[in-house]
Amino acid sequence: MITKLPEWYKILNLQSLSTETLENRSETVKKSSKTKTFAWMLDCIRCYLAKPIKDTNFKADLTKIFLDADPVFNQTGNDFELRVLCGAIINDIIENSKSKNRVELAVALQTALFGIEAKDLINIDIIESANTFLNNEANLIRDNVELSETANFNIPISLAEINVETLTTHFTNLNKQLAGISKSLNSANRKIEILEEESNIQWWIFKSYSNLLNIPFSEMPQLSAPIVLGEELCGLTNIFPPPANFQNFLNKILKDSFSTQVDSLKFKDVINGLETSYKEGNMKPIADAFGNITPISLAASTSLLSDESSAWPSIFEKASGIKANLRASKEALAKQSYYENILNMSSIE
Repeated sequence: MITKLPEWYKILNLQSLSTETLENRSETVKKSSKTKTFAWMLDCIRCYLAKPIKDTNFKADLTKIFLDADPVFNQTGNDFELRVLCGAIINDIIENSKSKNRVELAVALQTALFGIEAKDLINIDIIESANTFLNNEANLIRDNVELSETANFNIPISLAEINVETLTTHFTNLNKQLAGISKSLNSANRKIEILEEESNIQWWIFKSYSNLLNIPFSEMPQLSAPIVLGEELCGLTNIFPPPANFQNFLNKILKDSFSTQVDSLKFKDVINGLETSYKEGNMKPIADAFGNITPISLAASTSLLSDESSAWPSIFEKASGIKANLRASKEALAKQSYYENILNMSSIE
């Protein structure tokens, strides 16, 4: 059984479920986590966070999965239980599966949290666990690169020795040598990528200059600065998942260059303050790919539907479940912009 499932089920205030029922739920969760597409996993995130779901048949399909395994599974009024089960599925994919999408799913979960109040979240240890997983993966891929000595390439063979047996032996040794060389080159290339990433980010911060707007950080418009900075840092990230301390970089720039400005911004004003060309070229493609998983990009894309800055918020709020009038810190906006661009970058690679 999934160890934490009984604890996650407590918020439902149901009568005590039998061990057999929980075992059944657990096995169904594990089965689902191994057989579904990434798009289906994203709807799991939406369901878990109580966001509008993209696939209108998702909840009916999910109910059927558990109903097939347990004929007495609730078929109506089960939205809250489906949220619990979607959280369990997400957690199982990230922590226990060998899915190629587990890192992307963990990033998508962090990205989808923007604008949701803490009181509306359930079983937040699932979110915390996903964040810990990302940080561990980021550190593992950057810290554990060992540079081994390049294998010697040697083919000690003479014409007098050539026969089937000696050729087989020599080609076997040759293959081993080539494998060693390939491993050494891969390690060296990864180390170069890591050093290049560190160097580019440090120089970007030291230079204090926006590559996208071609102006110093301190001259960037207050409303668009967090969004642009998040995208720029993403462009300097060579390795996925992103460095665990990426927000420290953004926070330093915001503190050094924008310390005299207001601490928080109204989300609606931020979106209205972005250039139309920037929304179309940089943000609409992300929104088209991920919808309300990427709220900033979705809001920017939605705002393009009307020339009136007051017309889009109601459409956005219905699609995202987030209030357009929410206030967010510059740090939170920059972090969110970075996450949305990183998620989009990972889906392209």
